Order: sequence, then structure tokens, then C-alpha cells
Amino acid sequence: MNNRIEYLDAMRGLLMLLVVMWHVKLYSIGVHDTFSFNDVFFLFLMPAFFFISGFVGRRKEENSAGEVMKWVGLKFLRILLPTLIFMFLWGFGARWSIHQLVFDVSKGGFWFTILLPFYCLIYALLFLVFKKGLKLGDTAFGIVHVVIGLLIYLGTAFLVSPYNPVRNDAVNSLLSVVHFRYYLFFSLGVTAATFREKYLKWCENAIINAVLICLFLVGCGLYFQFPDKLLQTLLLILIGAAGTHILFAFFYQYRTHFVKTTFIGKSLQYTGVRTLDIYLLHLFILPVRLKCIGAFFEANPNPLIELVITLAIATLVVLGCLLISKILRLSDLLAKVLFGKVLRES
Repeated sequence: MNNRIEYLDAMRGLLMLLVVMWHVKLYSIGVHDTFSFNDVFFLFLMPAFFFISGFVGRRKEENSAGEVMKWVGLKFLRILLPTLIFMFLWGFGARWSIHQLVFDVSKGGFWFTILLPFYCLIYALLFLVFKKGLKLGDTAFGIVHVVIGLLIYLGTAFLVSPYNPVRNDAVNSLLSVVHFRYYLFFSLGVTAATFREKYLKWCENAIINAVLICLFLVGCGLYFQFPDKLLQTLLLILIGAAGTHILFAFFYQYRTHFVKTTFIGKSLQYTGVRTLDIYLLHLFILPVRLKCIGAFFEANPNPLIELVITLAIATLVVLGCLLISKILRLSDLLAKVLFGKVLRES
């Protein structure tokens, strides 16, 4: 989009901060066996990110096939190429072999920006086949798109499931199969953008929001009480969709608080606009020698204090990333190579 949506940039900024908090919890302090608010945030983080990507990436019916594929090509150049550069640099610094990095299901933590261009490609192909080719209307295409997203979710869940008799861990890890399930939320974002006015009215509907808040809380309660992986996979659809809507509705309803004339709005928007920079840089400066803090929380669980500590560390990491990004962007050449500066969001 050429005209940025301020509350979406702010929402993206908060999500990026929560991602860094999750990585602080996971890699820096290493809390694994006690309840953490970060565990709850994680359940809707990536669904919300992909929902926004679908929301702002929706192609219109008047877009030609050439325009749609050009958009996809720009996504690969702007997002995938910089990600591969940073991924291999990180792997070299972490002393990972190329084989280890390529066959890691999370690609060292860079899987999100690796898969996003492929999500755009899937959407483009579906758009060209069903929208441009078969001339489906908005409602019909929305239904088909979401159903295909659901089938991708369930199909990838089955492929990596221990119940799959022909499961191939090497292929699954190489292709990061498990993460393709999030395409469902990308398709929901596209559909919400197609029916934008109606969806925004839903965001202001107190009854809908109350029901989804209750479903989110119930889903989270069941998720943490029942460790069955199949049940958790199905619950994540409910939790991800409900959590994403609640967060979107919050930022939309309070959008006047997230404009550039307020400190929090300006800060979150700047972070949101620099999401790619932060995502690519933060793993390089994430502290890793804080396991003593994690050991303390394992022995003395306190989710609230852990939340404050992870927030403080994540804030410092994000500020560090923004500073490094600012310095690197002093060179137009580095900005183009590392962050795709030459290619504007469309």
C-alpha cells in the first residue's frame, strides 16, 4: 500500500515487540516449564502477522495478471533475498553448517520472512485461477480462498503429525511444512480486506467482540490443560482467529491513540514500519547468557515479573535494532541490498 494505515503500522509494531519478547523468553532466559504470558501471546502472534499481510496485500479485480505477478516478484526481491543474506550470515556466526541451517524447520528463526513471499505466490495463483479465470465474485472467492486456507492448515498439520504413516521429517523440515498452516490467516486477512467496511463494523460490535474474547479465553484454557497435539492444532485455529480479531478491533477502535501525534502511536508506527529490519537484525543482538534468570523463574514462577523482564530486554533489543538499521540505511546501497529499500510496498 502506498497510503499506510496508521493503526495497522502500530499493531504491527506491537506484534514485533511481542515476537522479540517471545525469543527473549525462549533463547535468552530459557523459561520452558512454567506458565508464561509470552506463551499466550505466541498463540496469536503469527496468525495476526499473516492476517495483516493478507489485509494489506489484497489484489483488486482490476489488477491484471502481469500486475499481480509483478507484485509477487517484488515480494521475493524485497523480502526473501534480504532474509537469505541475514540467515546465512547468522548461521555463519552461530557456527551452523549450511545443511543444518537449510534443514532446520525454523531456518534459524528466519522462517517467517522466508515463507511470506510464498504465501503471496499461493494467493496470486488462486486469484488468477478463481478470480480472473473463473470470474468468481468476491463472496464466492472469499469462501473458496478461506476453505483452501483451512485445507492447507489441516493438510500441513497431518504431514508433520506422528499419526502420518509416511511422515518424512527431512522433507518437512526442508520445506518448513508446519509453518504453511498460517496461510489460513493470510486468507482471512485478504477476505477481511475485501469486505473491509463490513469487517470494520464487526470490529465495533460489542457482542461479537465479547463472544470472541470468551472463545479466546476458553480456547487458551483448553490449550494449556490438554497437551494432546492434535487437539492443540485444532484449538490454534480458534485461538489464532479470535486473538487476531480482538487485537485488530482494539487498534481500530482506539486508532486515535495510535496516530503520530502521540508518543505511543509514533513509537509503535516507527517500529511497525521497520518490522523487516528488526526481524532480520534482532537474532544477532539477542542476549544468550541469561539462563540464570530462567533458572530462577523455573524455581520461583512469577509470570508477571517474567513479563516485565522480557519486555525490558526486548525493548532494548528493538532499540538496538532500530539504531543499527538507521546506521545501515545511511548507505542507499546497503539499504537496497539488506532491506529492499528500493522496492516500495504496493
